[in-house]
Amino acid sequence: SSASASPHPEFDVVDRDIERSLWNYVESEGMGEELMLDRRRELSRIVHGAMDSFHTAGHNLHYYQGYHDIATVLLLVTGERTAFALSTAVSRTFLCDAHHPDMSRMINLLGLLFPLLKVADSELHSFILDSGVPPYFALSWVLTWFSHSLKDLPTVARVFDFMLSSHPLMSLYVSVRVIVHRRAELLACPCELSEVHGLLQNMPDTLPWEELLQQSLKLYRDFPASELLLKDKALVKE
Repeated sequence: SSASASPHPEFDVVDRDIERSLWNYVESEGMGEELMLDRRRELSRIVHGAMDSFHTAGHNLHYYQGYHDIATVLLLVTGERTAFALSTAVSRTFLCDAHHPDMSRMINLLGLLFPLLKVADSELHSFILDSGVPPYFALSWVLTWFSHSLKDLPTVARVFDFMLSSHPLMSLYVSVRVIVHRRAELLACPCELSEVHGLLQNMPDTLPWEELLQQSLKLYRDFPASELLLKDKALVKE
């Protein structure tokens, strides 16, 4: 990386995030400290290299906290060289809104979560709306394709495969199916902001991910992203 010669603006933030990275997989992947430090060095080259390339090329793509989680999974599954190519490609396509200088575009996208939940489960939609919880609990799910919440690499890799072969908004559909899967738990808890938010933020280790991905695909086919984007203003007003 040419980071030392011409550091990109978020250099220090990236370093701090990488220092805290990979703990999720130490246990599940049987990763000793030496191997973890090697992987962190590789991760550093990938993320700094990606940000340097965007900065040098004049692309308005900035680092966001959680991007290192995306790069980590790609690194552990494919190795450094392929992970660098995939990370930069994903940044320019699927996650370009997340790389915007502020989070305004992501906040707008999260505004589509509740209208989509209304289509999937109107009772649960009403309950969550009544609790006063804003959709920001799903921000890390969308920014990291659930990798920040999950500890099992094969599961995360399967989720990434699904995202990479889907529409860029598919993470919203998966988020809705995760919420609906937990409907009994949610409806049993007090309809109060901190209670509902706390429950939603606490992702269980054992969710039937293959089933959830298939349900997400069905929801997408029943209510495609183009329709969601066309109707979002009308839905939000309802």
